[in-house]
Parts: sequence; C-alpha cells; structure tokens
Amino acid sequence: MRKVIIIFLILNLFNCCTPKEINSIKNKDLIVAEFEDDKLLEYQLDSMISDMVYQVKLNAINEYFSNLLLDKESKNNNLSRFDYVNATKLEDNDPYLKIELANNSYTNIVKTDSIKANIIYKKAVYQAKIKGLRNNILENNRISISLEKDFHRDFNKKLEGPFLYKSNTGCCVEIIIVSNYECSYCYKMHNELKELVNEYKDIAQFKFVYLSNNLLKFSKAPIAANLQNSFDEMNEFVFEKVKEGTINDSLIIDYAKKLNLNINKFVEDYNSVKIHNQMLDNNDILKDHFIYQTPTLIINNKIYDEPNVINILKNILKNKKIL
Repeated sequence: MRKVIIIFLILNLFNCCTPKEINSIKNKDLIVAEFEDDKLLEYQLDSMISDMVYQVKLNAINEYFSNLLLDKESKNNNLSRFDYVNATKLEDNDPYLKIELANNSYTNIVKTDSIKANIIYKKAVYQAKIKGLRNNILENNRISISLEKDFHRDFNKKLEGPFLYKSNTGCCVEIIIVSNYECSYCYKMHNELKELVNEYKDIAQFKFVYLSNNLLKFSKAPIAANLQNSFDEMNEFVFEKVKEGTINDSLIIDYAKKLNLNINKFVEDYNSVKIHNQMLDNNDILKDHFIYQTPTLIINNKIYDEPNVINILKNILKNKKIL
C-alpha cells in the first residue's frame, strides 16, 4: 500500500508542477539509497540527473550546429557533404580514427578477414574525418548557448569577499563569482563581467571569491588592496600578469606603489594570516557545497556551474531589468 501511495504522489508532482516547483516541494534530506554508512539523498540524485540531461541536450545542440555548418562549408565548396568529407586529409595516428577502429574490433578482424577489415577501415576513416571536421567547426565558430540545467543546488552559507567595480549598492540579484586567476575561462569571463557590471550595477551585486586547490600567495594581493579601496585595479593586474606568466611579489609591490597605497599596510595585509584564513574558509565552504570548478556563479543562492554560465547570467539580468 505504501509503495502505491509514493508512486501516486510522485506522478501527481510531475503532472501539476514545473521542475523548479518540484525542487521546492521535495524533501532534500530524503534518502533514496544507502549502503552501509553511505547515503544518497534525493537532492543529490536530482542534481546528478540534471547534469546528465543537460549534457545530452548540450551534445544535441553541438551536433545540430556542427552538421549545419558542415553542410554550409560543403555547399560553399560546391561539393556534397560526402565528397567534402572524403577530400579532407587524415593522419594515420588521428585519435578519432584510432577510436573508430577500436570500437569496430579492427585489429582482430584484419587477422582473419581482410575484406571485412577493409570495409571497416574505410567507414572508420569517413567517421573520423566527420568528427574532426565537426570539432574544428565548433572551435572556430562561437555558438551562443543559453541552455541551463533544470535543477540548481542551493547555497546557504556566507562567503567573504570584495565586490567588483563598486557594485555592492545594487539590489535584487546577488551574484558570487567563484573564480581562479590561473583559469583561462575565468579570465575570459572576467572581461565580459566588466560590461555586465557597468550595465546592471543598479540591480545586481557582483562579489568575487577565489577558489583553488593550492592557495597561491599572489591571490591575496587583491584582497589586501581591497582594504585600501583598490581591489579592482589589483585584481585586473593579477589576472593580466598570471596570463603573461610573469607574476611575482616584486611586481605586485611595485604596482601597489603605483596605486599610491600605504605600502607598509599593504605588505602587512598581503602577508596577513587573517586574509589567508578567510580565503581558506571560503574554499572549505565552497567544497562543502561540492563546488570544485571555476568559473562557477552563485546567483541568488543557487549554484550555476554550466560551461555557458555567462550567457545564463546575461539572460537573468536582462529579464530582471525588464521586470
């Protein structure tokens, strides 16, 4: 009887509610499976399923556009797709070719059936060429994807950190940027965030939090500069110098002098145990919420870790401003 009631309730949840409404109704502490001392909560299961569904959708989007653009390139060269693909050169050690041959047991078949092996090899070459072309197309053509997951985990702790470009007076949308100076995607997103802050600082706050497995000393420089109201300038400097591969203490202190900071105070804060521990505490809180990758955004206490997270943020801010 109990099983029937549970199934009935679940079916009614899915019939009457959107995914976001279901998230608010579900008991996040409900155990759905366990083994000895290990437990899987419904909340964790929802997150895992959401990740898988999102990846399937993302793969479908990439496949759609890569095929569309491949057909356009073929047409521009006055060739059919088949002829265009076949005209592409392929190296013998091509990784896609190796995978295709392995998936079709080519090594074993070639020993016993040369005719079948030849057919397999030709098909593998064609498939490898298509995959290589699609991959190149996706790398060379920036496809703007605004897809987001159906489920975003809650974030319910306070993180200490400075606000980007004096955006702490904005209302309505609270954004925490979980970033890393050594992350190329973070560098790219940081440059896009500048424009968003300028456009939406009246409705949003942008807080910066550093995440890394190794808390490198230079990451403390912007926090130390923030105590003298110069976070943005030092933050920009550290991003640029890390990208160049030239970051060091001497450069940081010289730049602090250019900013007319009180050097004695800056050096003291730069070497401060308090700042170091504050950043370690942030890292622990983030990892307790299973946040390990950068960039990740926390928007109004929801965790957004999609690879296209900047486009999702743009849509949220745009819709909020319209309202």
